[in-house]
Amino acid sequence: MKKIIIFTAAVLFSVCTVSAQKSVSAELPYIGNDYEEIMKGGVVSADNSGGNNITKLTPEGSLIKKRIAGAPAGAAGFAVASVSFIPYPQKWKSMDSRSRMLLMYDILGRISTQKGITYISRRAGYKPKELFSESYYINNPDDTKTVLPDPVPSVIPESEVRYVYQNDTSFDGNVYRGTYTSTGNELYFEVTNCTAMKYHGITCLKENELAMCFSVYPAEEGIIVNSGAIVTGHKTHVNILFMDVNLSDSFKRRTEALHTWYRNQVEK
Repeated sequence: MKKIIIFTAAVLFSVCTVSAQKSVSAELPYIGNDYEEIMKGGVVSADNSGGNNITKLTPEGSLIKKRIAGAPAGAAGFAVASVSFIPYPQKWKSMDSRSRMLLMYDILGRISTQKGITYISRRAGYKPKELFSESYYINNPDDTKTVLPDPVPSVIPESEVRYVYQNDTSFDGNVYRGTYTSTGNELYFEVTNCTAMKYHGITCLKENELAMCFSVYPAEEGIIVNSGAIVTGHKTHVNILFMDVNLSDSFKRRTEALHTWYRNQVEK
């Protein structure tokens, strides 16, 4: 297998100490009525326009909460956050917490399995449409043709960086720099676009203007899954080729598709 780890910081090549797990309601104390929706299998999303506090959708003390709390708003940019819940499969219940964390980390790294996933497309009449026609790791941003396999980890590193190539059916092919970070009770993945994202050939987001976040957080009953999209330098709506493009809604639907992807991988 080719080397896929580009950089590892403060490496502890052993499974991190797993903290005691709390209930979903204890980890999300401010989620309010949305608690019932996620426990039924739904995905709850919101953006920070109008001063909305979207951090209530994230676990207290989590990395994704801190990241979203510091996101821009208004003319400086915006953020979208989503949360869902996945009960532990029956075969997971006999595992110890460290083994479950390692499996969750393994699933989080299966970038190739995002190829062919669908999202609800506005242009397709709010029907399912393919999101990524290609999805794989690459060795560096300058070589998008050499496909690296998904890693099969035996331990969880504290932090590592990988490069990802994805061909988005709306934003074309793009390179992302992805950072995986693990703590005692959270696995956090954030990607930033290394290339300009284009819509019908017109630049929509310049390099480094998009950060996509994904977090998995074990609770007593199962896994709290969070995602976020943070856009810098743009309002929620932009005009491209005389069309009004709702970036907030677009990335909300894209991040919600990732919740379905992760759930399907867990339930395999």
